[in-house]
Amino acid sequence: MKGLIFTYLLTCGGSIGAFFNPFIGVLAYVCLALVSPTSMWHWAVTPHPYSRIVGIAMLIGWALHGFGRWDLNKAWGSTIALLGFFMWSVFSALSSFQQEVAWDFVIAMFKIVIPVIVGLTLIDSVSKLKQLAWVIMLSQGLVAFEMNLSYYSGFNRMQMGGFGGLDNNSMAIAAVSGFGLALFLGMGATKWWQRLLSWVCAILMGHSVMFSFSRGGMLALIISFALSFLLIPKRNPKHWIAWIAILLIGFRLAGPEVVERFSTTFTETSERDGSAQSRLDLWEDNWDVMKRYPILGVGPDHWPRLQRRP
Repeated sequence: MKGLIFTYLLTCGGSIGAFFNPFIGVLAYVCLALVSPTSMWHWAVTPHPYSRIVGIAMLIGWALHGFGRWDLNKAWGSTIALLGFFMWSVFSALSSFQQEVAWDFVIAMFKIVIPVIVGLTLIDSVSKLKQLAWVIMLSQGLVAFEMNLSYYSGFNRMQMGGFGGLDNNSMAIAAVSGFGLALFLGMGATKWWQRLLSWVCAILMGHSVMFSFSRGGMLALIISFALSFLLIPKRNPKHWIAWIAILLIGFRLAGPEVVERFSTTFTETSERDGSAQSRLDLWEDNWDVMKRYPILGVGPDHWPRLQRRP
């Protein structure tokens, strides 16, 4: 029931608010994309185009407000790179082997590129940037919370069930990204409840990476924590206490099974399991395809259909 209420409130509120302030539509769209209510609460939330409803309202509001501000400054480079990637996907789709597969990918990319452009033209202050960062962190934190609930209920959904079309490795990547963001927001927060909320989200996301049993995700989690520690200023003893507490909680949550799984990352070739060895085999196949189709490639989303090994 909570999922249904959350979805309806977010869809209705985001759609109506987008007409008056299109940035509200951006925040609602991002939240829906990350939380994916039809996957999160599939037993309660019936499939409907919730994101599309908010997205259309966001675009209408964006147009009514003059299409935002295009003074992107240093963001121009990233924007041009994103648009270039999208256009190259279109060109590649034109010469692809399986047109339907290729254009499905292009449409999916379109749903990402357009909201990014809208957001870039609407974010004109640090305050809006922080609002977006908090929405991303809380959305990822909600996903991690639900994954932890499932894990402690006896079903490791993070590893076995997947979420929103993502497998355990992709979910781990998303959680690690949110983990670093939560650390930065927590250390930079001025109110105690904001710090507490950020660090709780960081712990939930970090733990979800562990029981995803994604070795790449675990390695990325360690690197993310180390780099965050080096980059974030430690202005007072409370910051040091927070870092130590998060580190100790991390060690406590990493059980023997997690440690054993991660340790297989660095084993010799003769002892490497099939999952780890398959990554190297896939890289070899990928390099071979890149050499044979160096310009336009084989078409968007065609790699799973051309790889020689599973």
